[in-house]
Amino acid sequence: MTPSQMTQTSRRCAPPLDVGRQCKKLMHIRSVMLAVGFCVLVVLSKGQTQGQGTLLYSNARDGGPAPPGLVLGDGQLVGMRFQLSSTSIIDGIGGNIQISGPTGDGRIFGALVRLSDMNDYPDSTNLTTSDVLAAVAFSASPVVTDVATPISPLVLEPGIYGLVLGSGLFGASSIGSMSLNNPNFADSSTFVYNTFDNVWNEYGSGGGLRFTVYGSPVPEPQPFALALLTTLILFLRTWSRQNLRR
Repeated sequence: MTPSQMTQTSRRCAPPLDVGRQCKKLMHIRSVMLAVGFCVLVVLSKGQTQGQGTLLYSNARDGGPAPPGLVLGDGQLVGMRFQLSSTSIIDGIGGNIQISGPTGDGRIFGALVRLSDMNDYPDSTNLTTSDVLAAVAFSASPVVTDVATPISPLVLEPGIYGLVLGSGLFGASSIGSMSLNNPNFADSSTFVYNTFDNVWNEYGSGGGLRFTVYGSPVPEPQPFALALLTTLILFLRTWSRQNLRR
């Protein structure tokens, strides 16, 4: 058989290359994979927002109606330490507080601060250092009540943190106070700053202050969802190879 005869024979035996058909297959496979990927993401993210806005930590039980107690102002800031054992989304803060009279803009502030341990204090008394993670100014009733105000959701890793309440910073200029009749839990840890001492000090465990932190732990990926994702990836790889060979 001459070379020209061999070339003609190979041309007759080779299947025609249908480029349009192959492109359609690739587009179909891509669409299927995107659809399946979206479904898997929905399964994996299910429950991520459940529990958002619920009470995550408090240092004391709500003692109910009470007269004003410890002053919150530009000359006195009060804080609470708390520990997170897992990564959490914080979306609210508060406490058992009130705003005193018509002074200022009707708001006090709350600030979340990163601490190194349960004996640590904020790095600054004016809360301008990098350990301050978020702050918000908010209003409250003139009567002592349990107040909760939202903040932009903040993801915090496991560790020790502080919630500081006061005025004179972050746009807040009113005077408030915290009631003193809230029964403390065993792990309550509070501290205070005032311009007289000009340093942070322990407030003590018998003060009856109540701070609150709202949010929820970030749930771990569900084992079922992870197993489903693995199975679907293996199936799609095998299915796509078989379809491309046809």
